[in-house]
Amino acid sequence: MASQQRRERRPERRWLQAAWYYVPSALVMLGLLFAWQLAVDFWQVKEYILPSP
Repeated sequence: MASQQRRERRPERRWLQAAWYYVPSALVMLGLLFAWQLAVDFWQVKEYILPSP
């Protein structure tokens, strides 16, 4: 009975591990997009040089 419960939780646990593996990369990408938008707005860069995301 206990082994059956462990088997049922494994796919969920593997999914959570996979999600946590990608969290840092996703945060970096979001941070870069945010920095890009701030840079375009702050320095008023022309759209043909650096369009806003």
